[in-house]
This record gives sequence, C-alpha cells and structure tokens, in this order.
Amino acid sequence: MNKGLLVLGAVVIIVLGVSAGIYIGQRNQPTLGPEVALLYVASDCRVTEARCEAGGRTALVSMVFEGPVTPMATFGIDVGVSGIAPERISSVRVAFEMQGMDMGENRYVLRRTSASADASDWHAQAMLPVCTTGRRDWLARVSVVAGDEEYRAEFPFTASALR
Repeated sequence: MNKGLLVLGAVVIIVLGVSAGIYIGQRNQPTLGPEVALLYVASDCRVTEARCEAGGRTALVSMVFEGPVTPMATFGIDVGVSGIAPERISSVRVAFEMQGMDMGENRYVLRRTSASADASDWHAQAMLPVCTTGRRDWLARVSVVAGDEEYRAEFPFTASALR
C-alpha cells in the first residue's frame, strides 16, 4: 500500500509539474504583431526620378522623392496608398537602411496630406547621413499599418554624390 501511494504521489507531482510548465510557457509567448504582407516593386523602378509602385493582392503603395536625394540635405518623401480605406491606416513609416552598413536610426513617420474613399497620400521631410566609405546605395523600407495588417515594400535607390 505504501508503494501504491508513493507511485500515485509521483504521478500527481509529474502531472502538476507538466501542467504548470505548459501554463507558464503559454503565458510567456511573445505577442504577435500585425499580419505582414510584402508588396513587390518592379526591378527597373527609379524612385529618385519618378513615382514607383509596389503591389500585392489588395494594396498598392507608391513612392517618390521630391528633389535630389543628397546626404545631409533635406528632401521630401511622398507615399500614396490605395486599396486600403484611409480610416483603417494607423501609420505610414519609411526607414532608410544601407545593406551591410550600420547607418544609425533613419526612420520617419509620414503625415496624411489627403484621403478619398480608398486612397490616401502621405508626406514627410527626410535627411540621409553621409556614409564615411562613400557608399550611396540605400533601401527605403515603407511600412503601412492598417488594423491588424502591415504592408511592407522596399525601394532600392542611389543617393546623389555629396556636393
């Protein structure tokens, strides 16, 4: 009988331990962010020269820069979003990055400049830092958050030489 109680006690302890581990594991799961949809940009797009578009099944994001994009000089960013109701969009951001080179934080939150039933325009002023190695190849990473969805597009470009 003592042996039976010992086995029963061990089983209870194991079941409680496993249950506690599962409960703690579920509580410590990271909160998932919005569902991400990647939008595709045409490879021949030159965002420094003309408006470029990135599209997916339902959304279209377009971007163009105002004026020359030269390090240490301000330039405008214009982003258009269609296929997403403007009231669903909580933010439009652009982050500038250089492949394989840490250029610091270069992120901009755009403000809405106009909206219609299923389209909106967004704008910000930006400035790029100088790369000490002389590189000028950049990626403009656009993020549009709408409800529980995020739409992302990458626009590669080359900045003008420093004057």
